[in-house]
Amino acid sequence: MSHATYDKLWREAQDTLEDLGSIDAEIQGAKPTKDRKRALAAVKDMFVKYVIIVNKLDQCYDQMVHPQKRLLAKRLLDLNICRVIELRQEMVVLENSEHSYYDEILAQMGILPMDGDLRVPKYYRLEREDHFRKWRNEMDSILKKLGYFDDEVNYRTSLFIAHRVVPLSRSHKRQKPQAPTPQAPIRNRQTRKVANA
Repeated sequence: MSHATYDKLWREAQDTLEDLGSIDAEIQGAKPTKDRKRALAAVKDMFVKYVIIVNKLDQCYDQMVHPQKRLLAKRLLDLNICRVIELRQEMVVLENSEHSYYDEILAQMGILPMDGDLRVPKYYRLEREDHFRKWRNEMDSILKKLGYFDDEVNYRTSLFIAHRVVPLSRSHKRQKPQAPTPQAPIRNRQTRKVANA
């Protein structure tokens, strides 16, 4: 996509954020309501809108070229993620449950469920790549010292095998066992007759 596309996405995120900021300030300044359903609906609505903003800002930050805009986008992204976490905690308190369902709000807004899911920002993994590499090297050295892997080739081969075997075993567990067909016992009888003859 072009720079114009991400600039447009950036402007949309800013406009939505300004509108949502004024609504959020208005709700926080209002008197507390005793109607749990109304309060929960307002929190869910804001939660979904903030999630959409976070996803847009993440996409903008990932594709932006201007260093000044990137700094601002990252700061806005971090602050909005904090607000999403606060709203999530409020939803847990209001619902007395860890699981929240906001399908009605997504349907009212005309948004697909996958667009309403909070995605982990891409820069989290990219900025912590050195940390992950050091952690992997430490684990490698510990496993080698304990004698689990003799050399680099065996270790890398076992990782390759583990990455291939684990998904296969999971998919195998999900398959339903097939009921035996009526022809299966007949074949067994025929093989027995041939073996006895």
